[in-house]
Parts: sequence; structure tokens; C-alpha cells
Amino acid sequence: IAGHVESFQFAPFLGGRRCWVYLPPNYFTSNDRYPVLYMHDGQNLFDPATSFAGEWKVDETCESLISSGQIPPIIVVGIENGGTSRCSEYTPFSTSNLSCGGGAESFLQAIRDVLIPEVNARYRTETGPEHTYMAGSSLGGVLSTYAGYAHADTWGRVAALSPSYWAQGPLY
Repeated sequence: IAGHVESFQFAPFLGGRRCWVYLPPNYFTSNDRYPVLYMHDGQNLFDPATSFAGEWKVDETCESLISSGQIPPIIVVGIENGGTSRCSEYTPFSTSNLSCGGGAESFLQAIRDVLIPEVNARYRTETGPEHTYMAGSSLGGVLSTYAGYAHADTWGRVAALSPSYWAQGPLY
């Protein structure tokens, strides 16, 4: 693990779903506040020991991009997926393409109403949609795209990496 990554579980958030938090290099030596990127499949982001099929190296990438001045310092919150509930939580609609789906609104509400206030209480964050981002891949990309369209008042920027749009059909 590169830089500072810690984890926490907060019982009110989806029964104590584990979250990993990357803090930028100057976090402990400044009083600055930082934008927050919420990412799905958090167990895959920072550590090969917890990853399903190889880590994303989000910590190494942030360390490099921040230190070279290519991006401003940022906090990254990786949300562990719900295992068997992942398909439902990450998809806004129930479709014939999947045997599950349609739980994205509840999942996004839990992030917005429970996790974000807890992250804001624990860490020095900048708030508002202009400082609150979301990213994911595969079904996490579908969820991120949906969040950007349906909840632009919460997430001001989204990244959908290799989104599995086939699973949902057209979003709109």
C-alpha cells in the first residue's frame, strides 16, 4: 500500500460495510480540506490481498499524480461491495438481462445520507457536488453514470470505467 490508507466500518452504513480511505500526502501536515472521490468495489482499489483479481493501484496512482502536480490532493473512499447484493446495489433497473437489479436508489441514498456525513465528520473534506465525485467499473460504472444523471446535486463528477451498460440497456 502506497501512502496512507486506513479502513473503518460504521454500523449505520449498510450494516457496517467496510470502507477504505486514502488520504493525500499532506493530509497530516496541513489543515487543508479536500474533495472526495467515492469508489465502488473498494476491496479492489488499494491492496492485492483484499482484491478479487488484482488491485487497481488507486493509492499508487494518486501518490504519483498528486506529487507531480497533475491532480490536486484528494481523499478517496473505497466502498466494499455487498457480495451477493452487488448486482442489485449497482443497477438502477431490474431487467431481463440480469437475474437481479433495481437497488441502486437505496444504495445511493445510503451513501448520500449515511456515509457522506460520516466521512465529512471523520475527515477534513470539502463538501457539495463540486467537491464530491464517484467512480466505478463494470456495474460500478453503470451505477456511477446513473448517479451522475439522477443525482447531480450530490455527485458533481463521475467516472464510468468499462461500464457494463449491456446489463441495463439504455439508461434513458
